[in-house]
Amino acid sequence: MTIQILASAVGAHPGATKPFSILALSEVHYPDVAYIETLTSSLWIEDDSEVHRYGLAFDQLRAIAVSPDESAELISQAADRLQMERGPAKHAQ
Repeated sequence: MTIQILASAVGAHPGATKPFSILALSEVHYPDVAYIETLTSSLWIEDDSEVHRYGLAFDQLRAIAVSPDESAELISQAADRLQMERGPAKHAQ
């Protein structure tokens, strides 16, 4: 699994409208599908050209996000800040 942070400072981007997933089931030889979930429904996109467009959008998101190493460092820094704000952990008795 790879985690990359997409800073809000990048502005408008392909994932800004709604989240999506691309499901690649290569071990069972099914074509990739794009999946969109909304508040009241979900949508499976199976058309190859449309799935390709979602793949291009995903590639753009990865390109404008910070690197996986930088993302890990930012997450670690945020966790450290939260720990400092909360103080020492208290154990339940």
